[in-house]
Amino acid sequence: MAQPFALSPLSDGTYIAYLTTGERLFLVRAAADVVELLGEEDTLSYGESELLEDTIEDPFAEFDGRRTSQQAPPPDPFGQADQTSPGAETIAENLERVLEALNTQDVPLAPTDPAVRRLLPDASLDPEVAAEFRKFTDFDLREQKVQRLLMLSGLLTEVDPSSDDNEHLPLVVRSDEAEAISAALGDIRLVLGERLDLRFDEDSELLHNFVMSIQQEMLEDRDEDDLDEETERRYIMGILFELAGYLQESLVECMLDDLRAKRGAQGL
Repeated sequence: MAQPFALSPLSDGTYIAYLTTGERLFLVRAAADVVELLGEEDTLSYGESELLEDTIEDPFAEFDGRRTSQQAPPPDPFGQADQTSPGAETIAENLERVLEALNTQDVPLAPTDPAVRRLLPDASLDPEVAAEFRKFTDFDLREQKVQRLLMLSGLLTEVDPSSDDNEHLPLVVRSDEAEAISAALGDIRLVLGERLDLRFDEDSELLHNFVMSIQQEMLEDRDEDDLDEETERRYIMGILFELAGYLQESLVECMLDDLRAKRGAQGL
């Protein structure tokens, strides 16, 4: 289980969380999927979205000696096909190329994917006003979101993976990066929430209970391979949804603690 963000004991303006290699892997894959969503609908019309197909597999494959070429990668929570996995450098290159491609289109169209609509909602109930607003803001908003996700992916792959599945490795975020990282985690949660069909607080509670029940069954020696494909996919997405929220909430709390401390020091 990931350990939440906390203020660095060195008082160096950083916040530190601790995640296992597996948790970092799935967050990187989720970030790549969100970037692909931002870049594929009516924006990458000439196949640039294919650049990210590889990034949803194991970004640590080149550095991680635990898996042989015969071993299958972890299941993809977003249902993409298994492919040969690139390293972290390839991920960054592919995401950067998608970012560049965002600037090649002329007139943005309203997203048709409900998940993208959650990321880029209409600014008005009036279709004409919404279209005009989107015309001047759509690309900038997409680029900003992609840059944030790039930053998150970069931080997650900064540390070499561990051969110990239970070892927690530091995820270090500077105070001037925290707002962007929090927003990136929020975008991942928005997409996962849409894919999981979460609409009300009760839905989130039911998802939490579902995840806990699967984990309890696994503690009782039930093999994860016993899960059917849809149950396994929902379970992984549920874990990711809760992990992203857990990290985002603790990071925001760190930012608030810092703000309170600064105001206190200024006598405000």
